[in-house]
Amino acid sequence: MRYPMAVMNEKVKNVLSVLTFSEEEVLHKVIEALSETRATVVTSSRLTDNGRITRSVVLSLFRLLAAAGIIRFRSAGAKGTRVGVVDTEAWQSLREALARRR
Repeated sequence: MRYPMAVMNEKVKNVLSVLTFSEEEVLHKVIEALSETRATVVTSSRLTDNGRITRSVVLSLFRLLAAAGIIRFRSAGAKGTRVGVVDTEAWQSLREALARRR
């Protein structure tokens, strides 16, 4: 396995097992964006600015994390997407696992 699974809860294990490479890149950017500004609004254009990632990948990641019960999100149209962390323990575990990955 790519991640040390002993320290993670079941939600994080499931999410990490199905992440694509592109979704993992977006997840790193989302974590950076949410931790730098303490804001809850993320614009997909900022996440996809390098051209290698499409907006559908961002939406797919948000849906995956919402289905796991880790975040909730709501589109605000051109103003971005409002993201809220529902399960802070799982979010922290996910951040730590991705930090070890890099």
